[in-house]
Amino acid sequence: MAGETYAQTGLPVELRIAYRGSLPNGAKLQLRSQAKYLAPYVASHVRVKLHGGRATLHVTVTAAMEAAAGSAVRSYEIAAVSHGHVLATSTAVSVFWAVPPPAVEVLEGSSGGQFATATTTTGVVTCGFGSSSASACQDTAAYPGEVFFSAEVTAPDLPPMWTVKLLFNGQAVCTNTTLQGTCSGMITVPANAPVGQPNPLTADLVSPQGKTTAATINITNTGKN
Repeated sequence: MAGETYAQTGLPVELRIAYRGSLPNGAKLQLRSQAKYLAPYVASHVRVKLHGGRATLHVTVTAAMEAAAGSAVRSYEIAAVSHGHVLATSTAVSVFWAVPPPAVEVLEGSSGGQFATATTTTGVVTCGFGSSSASACQDTAAYPGEVFFSAEVTAPDLPPMWTVKLLFNGQAVCTNTTLQGTCSGMITVPANAPVGQPNPLTADLVSPQGKTTAATINITNTGKN
């Protein structure tokens, strides 16, 4: 257990540990956490139970815990403890927790035309045009024809290790992991696309732990130019 990782505030992070050898009589392993830089490490309530010299632990930090500590970074270490005395400690791992952007949206045109927005808290999709279903917006258009679309987060910056993707019919159009949190490209409904069949255009926001929030526009070919 060492290094650093990034995680979404409120979601569990998996820590894997390995311990070689045997503990002195009466000693035990203890997970300890440091709420902010230079603060003392404090024993956690998470139980460390080895199986074949290995253990998997789960830790979580909430927004309230971040606010109380005044820090979004928390470090963890494993300590060998005997009768209240620390015998040895592992190299620490630091977890950088980040609150997700409020929402992700898929937009038509560089200045924004038709759009669909999905919130990261509930996943509810809001449409700026046409009609909506439980999980996507519906639109009709006379295709084939190239149209410029972008996927964007509704926040000034994209947190580290988060990803924004634009997909059309399940295929990636673009991907971005930079602070800008935007990617864009031209999409074309194939000329042989069946009339009346939805062609999903989706903006995905993926957290470091793989949780995906998706905003989708189902574009239906009317067959009319």
